[in-house]
Amino acid sequence: MEPRIQYAKTSDGVDIAYWAMGAGIPLVHMPQGTASHVQQEWQFPEMRRWYEQLARRTTLVRYDGRGCGLSERNVDDLTPESKVRDLAAVVDGLALEKIALFGFSAQGMHAIDYSVRHPERVSHLILWCSCARPADMARFRALSQLGESDWELMTEALAHSRMGWEQGDVAHRFAAFIRESVTRETAAAEMVACRDFDVIDLLPQVSVPTLVIHRRELPFPTVEVAQSLAATIPNARLVLLEGSSLPPYLGDTNSVVKTICEFLGVGEPQPVAAPDPLRSGTAIILFADIVDSTALTERLGDTAFREKARDLDGDRGRPRLRSLWRRRRPPPPPRSPRRRRHPRRQQRLRRRGEHCLAHQRDVGAKRGARIRDGAVTGADVGGRVVRGPGRAISQGSG
Repeated sequence: MEPRIQYAKTSDGVDIAYWAMGAGIPLVHMPQGTASHVQQEWQFPEMRRWYEQLARRTTLVRYDGRGCGLSERNVDDLTPESKVRDLAAVVDGLALEKIALFGFSAQGMHAIDYSVRHPERVSHLILWCSCARPADMARFRALSQLGESDWELMTEALAHSRMGWEQGDVAHRFAAFIRESVTRETAAAEMVACRDFDVIDLLPQVSVPTLVIHRRELPFPTVEVAQSLAATIPNARLVLLEGSSLPPYLGDTNSVVKTICEFLGVGEPQPVAAPDPLRSGTAIILFADIVDSTALTERLGDTAFREKARDLDGDRGRPRLRSLWRRRRPPPPPRSPRRRRHPRRQQRLRRRGEHCLAHQRDVGAKRGARIRDGAVTGADVGGRVVRGPGRAISQGSG
């Protein structure tokens, strides 16, 4: 579910869009430069997963800078001082006493500036692939100049350089995201306003705990830039991770989240717990009462039901369980006892049949009775069986 968008007003009257989600230590995630849109970025599964992981252990705050995304677009002041006012408006709007600050790439310079101006408001400073001067991002400046002649081509090149040239489809989507986040004129104006911004002299003045995270294979800023930051900021910690993509939500995101949570002292976010395995005895009792199979499967889940069916019921029981699974209804009731033939009744019927067969064999086919060799072998006209030596028991004539 996407978070609710809110607004804060800066000291110079600019409306800044932001959202907050999660619970725990406040972590303010600064924008990705001018490529920022607090609503549209949730359409990227990579960004969504990144924010949700951080929000499991922190109160994550994300905002759009002035001139970008859902913040006020028609502004004239895009100086570095205005970036600090945007951040201060969000922090004050949420009434946060202290925050952990996440500076993304070139926005790390503004994070350093805010930390030096308001050290009492910052508990932790995290610099992700950041730098201290625009010259460290010279390739970005060269790509930005391309936008004066071809805005779409510039956004495509910028997206591929930031995401990594192997991120084809993701980079194309991010290029369209840039064009939706900011206009060509605003992007060019901000580049001009911040081209001489430099925080090298502020680095020794940083007094808050600082973590510098960088990816080894990132073409720019280089690893040497990260090492220089960590060496100049007092008591800063440097962590180098594998990867070549500038956004933290690409590549090995889990390592990034783990490093941040350890630095903040909140522990690594726990994955969704798997359901506890059922004990075999309980499972056998449950499956024996298959009449309530629908309720059972809702409790156990489809996968658990099928696995237990395979494990506990042999080859003879599988067809019946599968049939019951498809139907999701109780088995048909047994036949009524009235329809069953009692064993004694069947025995009587069998004996009666044998008697009838013997009777048919004994009854003569002709009328009357004949005596041969002194014995009666037939039946009289009335059909009465006669038997006995030397005489006929008959009422008819021969």
